[in-house]
Amino acid sequence: GMDDFVPKPVRRQALLEALARAVEASGAQPASATPDQNAVAGEVATSAASNIEIINAEVFDDLQALASEGDFSMGEMVDLFQEQGRQLLDLIETTRAAGDLESFTRHAHTLKGSALDLGAARLGAVAKQLEALGKAGDLEPVPDLLTEAWAAYDITTQSLRATLEDEADPV
Repeated sequence: GMDDFVPKPVRRQALLEALARAVEASGAQPASATPDQNAVAGEVATSAASNIEIINAEVFDDLQALASEGDFSMGEMVDLFQEQGRQLLDLIETTRAAGDLESFTRHAHTLKGSALDLGAARLGAVAKQLEALGKAGDLEPVPDLLTEAWAAYDITTQSLRATLEDEADPV
């Protein structure tokens, strides 16, 4: 087993370093192939209103590199994020309306983690604010933040789709 810690969102470099430490501790010989650590990050879209990245290119690029080496597809990951993100936003709205602070906070936390793990920085930041309001028991500003969260969700999914399409069809 491995006795180490890799913080979320998982970044490729942090994961590779943790694996290298585990290999070194086990005495096993590491694979000879090394990843390209000088890969250039893609352009980062930013929200004019908030100045927070829509997509964190470093996180997204790290995931794409892992996907190219592994058993998952970025397209499937984005599909899952799009479906679950919509469900989580619906649940956040429903639990807010019901006054269920515990569930509201849990769903906001889940959305935050999912968004940040995929590199959806803007949506993750809004979900973090929603989570903090749930923990504080202050649901009054939530409707405005939910409007912002839906807008961030929409632009995030559009940006992710456009990024994947651009890479699938290089011109």
